[in-house]
Amino acid sequence: MDPSPGAAEPRWLLCVASMPADDPASRMRVLRTLEALGTTVLREGVYLLPETEANRHSLETLADYIAKSHGSAHVLRVSAASPAQQEAFTRLFDRSARYEDLIKTVESLSIGFGKSDPSAIARVLHKQRREFEAIAALDFFPTRTRELAQAALAKADQFFAGLQQGVRYVWEKPDLLGAFSMAFLVNLLAYPFFLGLLPYVARDVYGIGQSGLGFLAGAFATGALAPCRSPGLGAGSPDFDTRAPTITRG
Repeated sequence: MDPSPGAAEPRWLLCVASMPADDPASRMRVLRTLEALGTTVLREGVYLLPETEANRHSLETLADYIAKSHGSAHVLRVSAASPAQQEAFTRLFDRSARYEDLIKTVESLSIGFGKSDPSAIARVLHKQRREFEAIAALDFFPTRTRELAQAALAKADQFFAGLQQGVRYVWEKPDLLGAFSMAFLVNLLAYPFFLGLLPYVARDVYGIGQSGLGFLAGAFATGALAPCRSPGLGAGSPDFDTRAPTITRG
């Protein structure tokens, strides 16, 4: 419609479409295309988009397809009747909720750094980057939430890059790789065996209950910390030699 004197310049495109009920395939194709374009539904058969050259071309192309499918469609340039309506139309395209869901997903990945499979984390990050690009492509009125989502992705990428660098460093150092391999084997083979026998030892050998079992389980940590806290055995002791042992070959 033509803007009335003093009204704001047209900023919106309205697509009024009607599809024949006997062609569900074409109807579904049209609905999916409208969804992919980022339209919002004002009522059945009436769809709204901000006015851009790309949006107008896409809607006109879709209108031609609808006409060839024995339906009818019209693309109209409209203006908001008031500032309140302009704001209401703008809110219909607010993508903040989708950005917030993405931020929660990305931030939850930090729990898995160092624990989960790095390749699995990389796949999730890649998926979230694609999701961000899809949201941003239809974000006609960007808000600060978009910047926060982008910052969350950048932070996750930085953490993952550090994780990859650490893994690469250990892999290239045979001494560190050997130490990590030994720790892995101990935790894989010995530790489960110990935990399986500990309840039996607590009940039948020492005759203690659940509290005693907890103390036994915590004894490993106490034993590991004892040399560090003991004045005679710690690093400050004269008998504590920090030099690497020397191996003499005969």
